[in-house]
Amino acid sequence: MTTRQARRARIRIPGTIRTDDGSEHAATVLDLSQDGCRLQGGGDLAKGQGISLAIGTMAPVSAQVKWRYRENRGISFVRPLAKALVASLQDRDASGAIPEEAEAAS
Repeated sequence: MTTRQARRARIRIPGTIRTDDGSEHAATVLDLSQDGCRLQGGGDLAKGQGISLAIGTMAPVSAQVKWRYRENRGISFVRPLAKALVASLQDRDASGAIPEEAEAAS
């Protein structure tokens, strides 16, 4: 079993996935760390598939699907996110800066 290198922050932020064929899927970003996250939803993504992921209003980052279980996907970022960015996203989520209707749409 592989252990995580970075601690995950509990968040719930809408995200957008874009696949190599250009299709886009809404998802909810959960359990964010510098190295990856857990997604809920996001369409029919295969293990090992390369994607780009926009979290909230953040510019898309390159990532890869590491695992899938029912509607959940484990995502690994190609390049780790900055620690300050993860903290900022966690603070925005905790403060209610992400509208609930945006979450419901994902």
